[in-house]
Amino acid sequence: MKPKVAIVCECLSANLGDQAIARSLSNIMSSYYDVKLVSFGRLPVKHLQKDDQVAADRLSVKRRIGRLLPNTIKSRIKWYVLGGRRVYESYFGNAINDCELVIVGGGQLIKNNVALFSDRINSVWRITRRNRVSLSFVGVGVDRSMKPLNWRLVQRALQQSEQILVRDDSSRHRIEANVKIAVPCSVVPDLVFGLANPHAEPKFDQRRYSYGLNIMSLRIMLSDDASEFVSGMESSYCDLAAQIIAADMNCILFTSGSAEDLQEMQRMHGVIKDRVGLDLEVFHPGDLDDLMSFLGIVKNVVASRLHAGILSFVSGCNLVCMNWDDKVAGVWAVVGQADRVIEVSGFSDTIWAKAILSKLNVLKAPSQTELKDLADTVWNEVTLQIIGSRALQLPDQSR
Repeated sequence: MKPKVAIVCECLSANLGDQAIARSLSNIMSSYYDVKLVSFGRLPVKHLQKDDQVAADRLSVKRRIGRLLPNTIKSRIKWYVLGGRRVYESYFGNAINDCELVIVGGGQLIKNNVALFSDRINSVWRITRRNRVSLSFVGVGVDRSMKPLNWRLVQRALQQSEQILVRDDSSRHRIEANVKIAVPCSVVPDLVFGLANPHAEPKFDQRRYSYGLNIMSLRIMLSDDASEFVSGMESSYCDLAAQIIAADMNCILFTSGSAEDLQEMQRMHGVIKDRVGLDLEVFHPGDLDDLMSFLGIVKNVVASRLHAGILSFVSGCNLVCMNWDDKVAGVWAVVGQADRVIEVSGFSDTIWAKAILSKLNVLKAPSQTELKDLADTVWNEVTLQIIGSRALQLPDQSR
């Protein structure tokens, strides 16, 4: 019988990039462990229902404070005063009850945000320590907005981890500069590079769509001068779509799953239709397989979300990815694909669309051999560092 591992990740996220991370790490670990996926950022619906009466009892309190306080303060009151931490730790403790290893796995989880990711990592550490379960971090990113309080919350989890594997050099530097860790902090390619797309059309010329434009919620990408950014983005997307259609190629807008991205795509579709008279197709995936099937018939992709770009790459698309956060450039640099990054600041430049098309003309889609070699690198590095360090037998790696 295999030992059990709990992978703590954003497996319930509507952003399908998070689900791709969970699938990749689950695939890798399942050769050695019985894998259990444990949600990091939100509780399963069934578990939430158990707390309905508690929530109802506190609703009037929440309403009173909700009108007066910033979101971060409201989140901390809900977490520390109204029982959010207790509910999460109960769920998490039950989930890892029979596991010998917990992996906090993939994505920008070491983060300063309203969802209190740093506080959640602290809870994960508390429960694993209480249950005497080993803890490792695999394929994670570290947000550039981490504050001293966030570092204090995550430091003991990092200090007592068996292994720390991050997905870019900036994340490694941030950890080493802020935490005295006991084990080396290693950089491995993003876990999603370990996936293969069985739905991808292998003949590039026979793919249905010439260009796919990945649309992302503005709320995440907004700069300090939001009005200028939005105006530049709208103009650039209109120019890009117009140039693609003028070259007698087709173009489709798509999201990677979240409702916020869908809303922004619908808005952008209307802007393009009003300004340049193009009624473009749109695609919003229902699940990860739906997204991968779609990407398998697209030739060129302009990605705004990082993992929409990575999923496009492993699907054999030629692509560029917008650098709206330093994690984007860092992740692509690790796999030797820094040329695929284009600065989001170019939205305010009238030649941005032309620059995108010129870059895609110079680049080319990855070959199947390149993709397999990259996937093997991800699998081998994770297994050698996580499995090898635990003295488990390493089975044949052929997949």
